[in-house]
Amino acid sequence: MVYNDLRYVLAVFSILSLIVSTNETKLPSTIFSKLNVARKFIRISGCIESLDCSYFQTDLDVIKMLPYTFDQSSRTRYYTNSAKEVTDLYISGENNLPLYLYCLKNLQTLYIQSSDLIHLPMEIRNLQQLKTLQFYNNYNLVSIPDEIGELKSMEQLTIIGSPKLLTLPHQFEQLKNLQHIQFSSCGFEEIPKVITEMVGLQYLYLHYNKVTSIPYEIKRLTSLRALSLSGNPLKSLDELKWLTQLATLDLDSCQLNEFPINIKYLTNLSQLYIGGNNLTVIPIEIAKLQRLNTLELSSSKFTKLPRELTLLNSLTRLQLNNNHHLSDLTGIGSFQNLQELYLSTNNLTMIPKEIIKLSSTLTYLVLYNNQLTDLPQELAQMNRLESLDIQNNKFSNTTLIKIKQMFNGTNVTVYY
Repeated sequence: MVYNDLRYVLAVFSILSLIVSTNETKLPSTIFSKLNVARKFIRISGCIESLDCSYFQTDLDVIKMLPYTFDQSSRTRYYTNSAKEVTDLYISGENNLPLYLYCLKNLQTLYIQSSDLIHLPMEIRNLQQLKTLQFYNNYNLVSIPDEIGELKSMEQLTIIGSPKLLTLPHQFEQLKNLQHIQFSSCGFEEIPKVITEMVGLQYLYLHYNKVTSIPYEIKRLTSLRALSLSGNPLKSLDELKWLTQLATLDLDSCQLNEFPINIKYLTNLSQLYIGGNNLTVIPIEIAKLQRLNTLELSSSKFTKLPRELTLLNSLTRLQLNNNHHLSDLTGIGSFQNLQELYLSTNNLTMIPKEIIKLSSTLTYLVLYNNQLTDLPQELAQMNRLESLDIQNNKFSNTTLIKIKQMFNGTNVTVYY
């Protein structure tokens, strides 16, 4: 009896919603209140019979039923393939998320932003073709259903800005094709154990949660290529040593007081982001990272250029911005392959002449917002230099004229 009543309610609700959405009539407020009641019945938790997709012959029938405006000015939109199947649905700023949107069984991408969604419904299981699921700034989202594990085609899951989301269901580990996971600005206090069961995972981004340590089980993620824990209050990184296959590691703004010594085991690392911490020295062990080409050390506590960095023979990009007490660049000429050097917003008063030793490699040099009063003539003699930013320094007018003459006739673009 309940099942038949629900079918009737859904049918009535569908017809009335269609009438309202096409503006064919004006309904009294009592009808709208009944529609709200009907919506509550349709959302009865645990009652899979409440969603009957047999009412819709095509995907476009579902689209016509959705209470949204689809036009060029709307951020809520959909895309179809050549067979008129809806493959991508983007919903932005809509609090009404009818269950029948999960009748779009050909969806490959579902994007929901800034809604009042609290519980992702179990009807998500209908989307068997789904490859990408993205949630942005759904602040009230607290749970993901067990049925998420039935989405065997899913490759990418992104949830950003759901601080009430604290756990994942055990069935999550059944997503064997999932390669990319991002949970940013959520409420995780630890890396969920179910994630460590996903041996095919390649990219794991957990920016700005409350994670304090890395579990031993993370060693199971033998396919992991990129890990970001930026913005987490990390206290222990002992288990980092197991991730020897990592190519990219982001530990930016993790309240670190010293450089994690276990990074020396990550010999396949090519990109390391570890700025925004309280680092003052770099250990000699960093020399083991001979594949490292990008190093981010901005917003740290360095007072001089760490000479250990010059041991990184593959390093091509070095960022040392916003080290407000950095004043000494002695050793700058010892880099082997450095191409880009970013030194903005430091306390530099001079650039050593030895920078000419980078003539055959350095292409970009940023010296914005320092205390420079002059530049060495050697800068104008650097063969590969293409761009030089010296804005917001302490040059006198006379010195600026001299610098402009110095670079006149060169191929260097100078930002004064």
